[in-house]
Amino acid sequence: MKTKNIIFSTLILLSSILSSCLSNSLVLEQNTSKYNSLNKDKTVNDFYPINTGRTWTYSLKQYQDEQPNTKFNEMTVSIVNNTKEQGFDSAVMKRFYPNSSIQPNQTLAKIFSDHIELSRYVQQSIFESLGAKINKSIDYIDILNSPLESGTSWEGRSFKGGTEKIEIIGQENVTVEAGTFKAIKTRHHLVYDNGKEDNLYYWYADGIGMVKLHEEITMYIKQWVKMKSDGELKSYSK
Repeated sequence: MKTKNIIFSTLILLSSILSSCLSNSLVLEQNTSKYNSLNKDKTVNDFYPINTGRTWTYSLKQYQDEQPNTKFNEMTVSIVNNTKEQGFDSAVMKRFYPNSSIQPNQTLAKIFSDHIELSRYVQQSIFESLGAKINKSIDYIDILNSPLESGTSWEGRSFKGGTEKIEIIGQENVTVEAGTFKAIKTRHHLVYDNGKEDNLYYWYADGIGMVKLHEEITMYIKQWVKMKSDGELKSYSK
């Protein structure tokens, strides 16, 4: 039981670094030119607001090999402080699981004019179980990059034993508990040297932040298992 709790705390930690939500209704924008024109006047910081006091609350569900196995059913993320520095704005994000004794570390967000970096408090055991090892010299992951249009892609986490590619898939209308939002959808595609693959999806709405997530991590626990996590934005305050 303790091992599973650690596993799911790590899995949700990925979502917490990048926040959350599960969709009830999705409509994919197939017209790329329309998608581009909708966001031509927007910058990455429009999709990741970091003003002090802003709070998001999410419902969470976890699965092991498609079977329900929820360890954390709610998460609150809040901005505890932010500062303006030369070339970027930064903010400290605090996460809290009301129904768990496990509380993750805080996250540092850096908002540049053309990309957003988040500090990566990812437990090394996730990648070691797949024969990979995190490069500790790289402290941040870019979660959004310009231009905000379908096909934009960039390298993700740097670790031995695998690669990660992040890309903007398109735009979707996402309906969650907190409402319906037009959101940018991104995918993190992890490919490991042992042949395993994982996909993590995140959705960001203008003026709101992250409004949906779907994460999966392949792990070896006496046998290979696929851990998944979904979430839904319940409420937020500006």
